[in-house]
Amino acid sequence: SDGTTNNDVSFTGTGSVTVTRSGNILTINGIDNQGVTSITAGAGITGSNLSSANPTIDVDYAGSDNVILSAANGTAVTVASTDRIIINDSDDNDNVKYVNISQITAAIGGGTVTSVTAGTGMTQTGGTTPDPVLNVIGGDGITANANDVQIDYTGTDNFIAVRSIATPANLDQILFNDVTDNTVKKVSISNLPLDNYSGWVIQGDGGQANINSANILDISGSTGGAAGIVTSVASGTPNQMTLGLDLDEITTVTSMASTEFLVGVNSGGSNEKITINNLHLNQFGDAEADIDFGNNKLLDVKTGTAGTDGVNLAQVQAIAAGVGIFQGGYNAITNSPALTGGSNVALDQGDYYAVTDSNNTSFLGTVVEVGDLIFANNAIAANSTPTASDYTIVQSGQSIAGQGASDGATVKGIAGFNSAHFNVTVNGWVSSDIYGGDSTLGIVPSGGGNTTFLRGDGTWVTPTNTQNTYDLSGVGSTNGTAGVRLSGSGGPDDVLIVGAGTSTVTRSGNTLTVTSNDQYDGTVKSVGLTMPAAFSVSPPAITTTGTFTVSGAGSTSQYIDGTGALQTLPTDYGVTTVTASTVGNLDGLSATPTSGAVVVGLDINGMTEATGNVQGADKFPIYDNSAAANKYIDGDALAGLMRSLNTFTGNIANG
Repeated sequence: SDGTTNNDVSFTGTGSVTVTRSGNILTINGIDNQGVTSITAGAGITGSNLSSANPTIDVDYAGSDNVILSAANGTAVTVASTDRIIINDSDDNDNVKYVNISQITAAIGGGTVTSVTAGTGMTQTGGTTPDPVLNVIGGDGITANANDVQIDYTGTDNFIAVRSIATPANLDQILFNDVTDNTVKKVSISNLPLDNYSGWVIQGDGGQANINSANILDISGSTGGAAGIVTSVASGTPNQMTLGLDLDEITTVTSMASTEFLVGVNSGGSNEKITINNLHLNQFGDAEADIDFGNNKLLDVKTGTAGTDGVNLAQVQAIAAGVGIFQGGYNAITNSPALTGGSNVALDQGDYYAVTDSNNTSFLGTVVEVGDLIFANNAIAANSTPTASDYTIVQSGQSIAGQGASDGATVKGIAGFNSAHFNVTVNGWVSSDIYGGDSTLGIVPSGGGNTTFLRGDGTWVTPTNTQNTYDLSGVGSTNGTAGVRLSGSGGPDDVLIVGAGTSTVTRSGNTLTVTSNDQYDGTVKSVGLTMPAAFSVSPPAITTTGTFTVSGAGSTSQYIDGTGALQTLPTDYGVTTVTASTVGNLDGLSATPTSGAVVVGLDINGMTEATGNVQGADKFPIYDNSAAANKYIDGDALAGLMRSLNTFTGNIANG
C-alpha cells in the first residue's frame, strides 16, 4: 500500500497460505494440494527464490523499477497539502506509515522567504523579496568566480601586486609551497637558503648559464652592434651594481636609412623606438636659424593660404599667369601667330597680343582694329581650337564707327560727318544743320505747331482753304477711267483704278463699292506642298483645284525624330524581369512581382538555415551607427561583444 492505493498479491490454490512480515521481509508459508511452484513479482515488487516452493517477496527499493518509479507518473500533478507520502516512523519501531504533505512542511519549518539582505562582502540586486540575487564581492587579491571564490594569482591585480611595497627584514615571513607534501607554508626570510645553495640559472634574451655557490656572476656591457651599456660594482651595505647608458661606445655613422630606428622615452616614461621616415619636421620646435637644404628641392609643399605661409611652384606659376606677359604683335588678317583654329599656340592666363594688322578682320565674331589688345582669359593648350570665351578683347578706341539696330550692337569708333548735313568745329563739336529750303539740308527747324506745316522754304505756315467741301461719286466703267471722283470748289479730282480687267464704282450713301474683273481674278496656276521625309504628299502639286493628302511614310516599328526623319524603335529596352538569386552566396532577397513595378526586399526567412555550429569566421550583417553604413561582423567579434554585454548572476546558499 502507498497510503492511497492498496495492491494485493493473491495466491490461488486449494490449500492454505500464511504470510508473516519481519521488517521489510514477507515470509509466505503455503500448504496446497499441488504446492506453490513459482511467483511472478509485479510492479514495485522484488524477491528471491520466486520459482521455488518457498519464494520470498520484498518491496523493490532499488533500480529503475523500484516501488516509486513503478507508480504512475505524477510530475504534472499539482501537489496539495493533503496529498500523502510514506515515511519510516523512527518513534514507532521504524514502522512504515503515510503522512500528509502539510505535516512535512510543518516539520521542516516550511514557508515563504519574505526578505533577504546581503551581508558583509556581498552585493544584492533585485530588492529584498521575493527572489533577490546575492553576489560575493572579491576584495584586493580575491576573485569572485561563477561558482567559487579564490585567491587571484594572475594579472596586475593579483594578491601580491595589490599590496604595498616594503623592505623585508630577516624575521619577516613569506609563503611557499612545500613540494614534499604540496602544502602552503610560511618561512622567515632569514631561513631562506640564499647563502648556501646548490645552484641557480641565469637566463637572458639569448642563452642561459648555471650559477653555483662558488661562481662569480659577471655582468658587463656588450660591444659592437649591441654596445652602449656600462656596469660598475661597489661594496657596501648593500653591495650594489650600477648599470648606465654609455653612448660613447656606440659606433658613429654619417647616414641612416629611412627604415632604421631612433630610440627615446615617451611622456609616460616608457622606452620607444621610431623609424626615421616616421619622424616628421613638424614634431620639432620652431627653427631658430636659417635652414640650409644643401641645394636640394623642397617637395610636396601644400598650397599656402595665410600671408605668412610658404607657397609652392604651382602657386607661383598661377600668380604669374594671372599677371600675364606681352607676347608681341598679332596679324589678324593672316592669324599669325595662330590664336584661333586647330593649330593655335599655347597661352597662359593673362598673356596678350596687340593687333598690328586687321583691315576690319573678324576675330571669333568681333571685328578687331590695329591697336586692339587680345587677352587670354585662362590657360589655353596648344592645338585646342579655342573659342571666343577663351579671350577678352580690349578695343583701343581707334575703331571705325559702325551702324546697328541698337546701341549695344553698334561699334563705336572714328567716324566722318557729311558736310552737307553737319557742322564740326575745330574742337570736334558736331552739330546738325537746320533745313532752310532749296539745297540747305538739315534737321527740322523748331517752331511748328499742331495746325502748322513745314513749307518747302523751311518755314512753318498755317495752310489756307482748310475748310473745302468735296462730294464723292463714282466715275468711269473701265480700268483707267473708273474710280472715285471728288467734286468741290477746287474742281473734280479722280481716284482711278488701273488694271487689265473691268472695274465699276457705285455709291450708296457714304459707301462706295468697287467691282473689278482684272488680272487678279481667275484660278490658281500651281500650288505645291513639301513635307519632311517621314510623310508622303499626294498630289505633289495642285494647278487648278484640289486637296492635299498627307500620310505617314514609315512603319509601326518606326518613330519621327526632331528633324522629321524616320528612326527605327530599339528592340532592347533594358531590364524586363527581376528574379531573386538562389546562389548560395547571393540569396536572401525577394523580388515581387518579377516584372513591372518590382519591389525588392531582404528575405531573411527564405535563407537556408545553418545546421552546423557557427564558426568564428562566419559573418553577420550589421548597421554601423557611428559610420551610418551597412557592414558585417564576424562570429569572433560578435561573441566578444556578447560577452562584454553580459555578466554572470547566481544564487549562493548556505552549506
